[in-house]
Amino acid sequence: MKALVTGGAGFIGSHLSELLLAEGCEVFALDDLSTGGMHNVAHLKERGDFHLVVDSILSSSVVNELVHKCDVVYHLAAAVGVRLIVEQPVHTMVTNVQGTENVLEHCARFGKRVLIASSSEIYGDHREERPLGEDDRRIYGPTTEKRWLYADSKAMDEHLAFAWHQERKLDAVIARLFNTVGPRQSGQYGMVIARFVERALAGRGLRARDRGHAAPGARDRQDRRGHRLDPDPQPRLDPEGRGRAQSRRPHRARGLRGWLGRPEAVAEGLRDLLTDGYAWLRQACPSGPGS
Repeated sequence: MKALVTGGAGFIGSHLSELLLAEGCEVFALDDLSTGGMHNVAHLKERGDFHLVVDSILSSSVVNELVHKCDVVYHLAAAVGVRLIVEQPVHTMVTNVQGTENVLEHCARFGKRVLIASSSEIYGDHREERPLGEDDRRIYGPTTEKRWLYADSKAMDEHLAFAWHQERKLDAVIARLFNTVGPRQSGQYGMVIARFVERALAGRGLRARDRGHAAPGARDRQDRRGHRLDPDPQPRLDPEGRGRAQSRRPHRARGLRGWLGRPEAVAEGLRDLLTDGYAWLRQACPSGPGS
């Protein structure tokens, strides 16, 4: 099977590419290397079943060619990171909305199944500490606050996926990813855990502003007791164009507290946290048309 991974040289995309290759897939990774990096896939470049295409998801001709030759598409490419979003709002909106629209259009044209990577940010600013369901209301701040750019762009991505499914019967899966950390993640664009890990490995102190109080959005996306929420392994869009409610089963995950003072355990621990997530992404979109 041939799989297209947009954002395939990024943090999550590079790990997903590895997993697909390990399962016998031929992988085409599309990445403009704006936030991803060649170093993330350097160990894959010599493989005959891995192909890195350095270009943009905004290029209709490139996306058209790659979607046509592949059996399934994992759309992970996006403008991410607090710093990037605040400093380049136009780039964020154009990349996330027009890029996704481009991918969906070509997947519909060729009848290819696609996974759209969304975000827990679409829930907005929920202040109550309770589990969130797929049908919960979204609570956003004013458009004058740049922090909502990413949330709005990902919500629009979901609307586009539902619309293409409803009107063109596109076989699409939406995965709302919560806070994800692990090897190859960079703190360059404001990812807080990656920045903490980088400083810890360098033997430097961890900085916390505003007396260390978590922002409401960050608090809602991760259970304080160290659980992560594992989505149902087979999410689908139903004939009415709505996502079927997914069960979320809490699992105990290894916490960061145990890594403080033990830098040698950081890489192994973060990799453990990610393993189930990558396996679920692969399971959510297992094969080509007809599956």
